[in-house]
Amino acid sequence: MLINYVTMPCDVGLPIYIVTLWQTLTMCCLQLPTITTASEIPNPRRDYKLCGGDTKNPKWVCDPDRVLHDKDVALMNRLIEDIRYNTTCACDNQSECPLDGAGLTVSMAVLSSMTQRGSVTNYAKYLRRHEWTFSACDDDAIIVITSSNKEVGISCGVIMMDTLGRDVVDDILRNSKTAFQKDGNVTAAAVYILTSFKKAFLETYRRTPPFPVWTVVHMALGSFFVLFCFFSMYICRLLYSQ
Repeated sequence: MLINYVTMPCDVGLPIYIVTLWQTLTMCCLQLPTITTASEIPNPRRDYKLCGGDTKNPKWVCDPDRVLHDKDVALMNRLIEDIRYNTTCACDNQSECPLDGAGLTVSMAVLSSMTQRGSVTNYAKYLRRHEWTFSACDDDAIIVITSSNKEVGISCGVIMMDTLGRDVVDDILRNSKTAFQKDGNVTAAAVYILTSFKKAFLETYRRTPPFPVWTVVHMALGSFFVLFCFFSMYICRLLYSQ
């Protein structure tokens, strides 16, 4: 009898029925939460064992559905830490700034899907205002990405929005959505947003020029007018030549 083999994480070939049993036991042991509302998304600073990646230390990224590889969670956490320690605290009251000298705070939730009604941006807003209160003065941003419906949402505090600029945030969000909906690559979308945030903080981010809709419309109308004039002249010549 021919037995199919697949590769386990430890690169050992095992029969498919053993792999299926192993996956089932793993899921049971991990006790992955079923996210039905924004309030059920674990807090990566407190409930980090439920957030994927390194389960021994607090982090800034929560992947409760295990959408990402552990190495991708670690990469995003490093990018966020890089932002924190290469920016300065923007709180007017310096006593509200982190004691470790960190600057602006960014965090991220990656979900397989959303079951609660409302946009992914509403998820991000709820987390920032009620659950993931990582800033004392609104100099924070929370990013939420869902893999199944390829959605991206960003919620920024008032000071964070002033620091980045609304036009810049909208541009980053629009570009990330466009690419994500084409290729479905969660890691690429997350890395793009975080690296773009850092560029914006360092004032090296360049906005994508908007498509010149009205310029195209005006050119089309102008071309139509010219064609109409030539057509009218042609008709007039035909009439007068008779």
